[in-house]
Amino acid sequence: MDFMKNMFAAILVAVVVISAPAGFNVDAANCAISRSEARKLMSQQGLISAGQAARIAAQKASGRVINARLCKSGSQYYYSVNVTLSSGGGNKLKSLRVNARSGTVY
Repeated sequence: MDFMKNMFAAILVAVVVISAPAGFNVDAANCAISRSEARKLMSQQGLISAGQAARIAAQKASGRVINARLCKSGSQYYYSVNVTLSSGGGNKLKSLRVNARSGTVY
């Protein structure tokens, strides 16, 4: 059953990535930051951790976090957090951005 849940979540994430909203420049955001680089940036730039961003997003969306990735757009750092929402009998995926400095969700 866990395999099916994980497979479903992976498919949902792929759908979200493929269907990025109009006007969102995927090339402008770099979400390929390694964990070791993220740790270094957290220390140097005073960023919150992925765990903190995940807790903030889960509370805001009232859901379960699938993943949280540190991204950079221009000079700004943020976490891209994917959350599953279990409401109305079906699972929905919500993608949130959490400011990596302030923890603000936008």
